[in-house]
Amino acid sequence: MSYVSIREYEVTDSEAVAKIAEEHWVPIIKAIEGFESWKLVVFSSNKLSTISTFKTKEGAKESNDKALAWGGEALDGLVVKSPIISDGNVRVDR
Repeated sequence: MSYVSIREYEVTDSEAVAKIAEEHWVPIIKAIEGFESWKLVVFSSNKLSTISTFKTKEGAKESNDKALAWGGEALDGLVVKSPIISDGNVRVDR
């Protein structure tokens, strides 16, 4: 069973956030035990979401904690407000 964390962000520049995240966040999240995948989806110039998948609930929680700490520093001025975070276990994966 896998666990997923979805973080929804309101930002000032989605493309800038995506570039910074790809360069600096990906190595951090990949180092978390149980990491399976990470995706960043741009919906508009000021809205994006990330989808993190882990083998354990603990890995998903750790990714949320680290994302909040990292984003607060690395994305200062780019994130409008704290992300909306949803997480849970994957029930169907086809």
